[in-house]
Amino acid sequence: MTRFQRMELWAVVALSGLLLVLSMAGSFLGVPRAAALFNSWPLVVFWFLLAFLLIAGLWSFKQLRQRPGSLMMHLAALLVLGGAMWGSIRGHEVANNLLGEKKVPSGYVQISEGEANNLITSNAGDVLGHLPFSLALKKFEIEYYPPSFKPTLEIVDRHERQMVLPTEVGRKFAVTDPQVEVEITRSYATLMVGEDREVFDAGGAPRNPALKLRLNWPSGQTEFRYIIARFPEFGQKDDGLRFSFLWPEPRPKQFTSSVIVNGNNGHAVSGTISVNHPMHYNGYHFYQSDCGEDPETGTPYTVLSVTSDSGLPAVLAGFILLMGGAVWHCWARPAWAFFTRRRGDGD
Repeated sequence: MTRFQRMELWAVVALSGLLLVLSMAGSFLGVPRAAALFNSWPLVVFWFLLAFLLIAGLWSFKQLRQRPGSLMMHLAALLVLGGAMWGSIRGHEVANNLLGEKKVPSGYVQISEGEANNLITSNAGDVLGHLPFSLALKKFEIEYYPPSFKPTLEIVDRHERQMVLPTEVGRKFAVTDPQVEVEITRSYATLMVGEDREVFDAGGAPRNPALKLRLNWPSGQTEFRYIIARFPEFGQKDDGLRFSFLWPEPRPKQFTSSVIVNGNNGHAVSGTISVNHPMHYNGYHFYQSDCGEDPETGTPYTVLSVTSDSGLPAVLAGFILLMGGAVWHCWARPAWAFFTRRRGDGD
């Protein structure tokens, strides 16, 4: 081994050790600070220096080019490094300036149901760019786990005696102190109050469950009260009675966004995005990230995480080469040598 080869080998070992230290440090910094660190200009110089040394190794080490397993693993490292550099924030800046791609590395797209959007923003709401197509949210759905218990109405009288009753519409219950008959007249999944103060059920997923009770007093007076599960203080009066509507809080199981992609070619493509089931289209991956509801209109919206796929094919090809090189170096080559030796011995 020449002096130059030894220097090159030790330089690669030193840079690999530094990469290990940086990776460990980045795991404690959090995503934003780690991204800023690995895309800083000193690290850009580090990446190019490491790539240069890997390429130089192919030229200076002849035995590396003659061993298929080692060559595949060496090329795999180059592909993974090159793909990661191309898909980084700095890589996107270079591609946008030189090639005019105008791709955004990552961000978020918020779409209301029945509307379309192509605006990519940061987590703080800053505009980062635009998609080369628009996404329309056809429908957003939330699947829930089965409730852990059945809804119940709890009545406590002035002596702190408790009654836990099923919430069947039409059921009547007699309370002795104070003496009153309580009847459940209606159940609401999502109680809403209109502009004219009319009370109605908006339906859909339970967002504001409530009960409407009719109290029939011995004097002949009839009184209606609304008992809301999430606002237990509402509907209470100083008459010796206390009502509680116990509703099992739904636990989301899956979030699903049914979208329509409207491309520049005039063709529309339907897709479904859910947790752990992203969608890929025209250079971007879309992941289900968040959801919500417009406080004024009650219209649901979805928040999709957007990630560019630049450099990803090279990274995947690198991992395939790495696997192939490892298989050849650790299993295929020894097996080939074993059977060749046996054939040479006449076995």
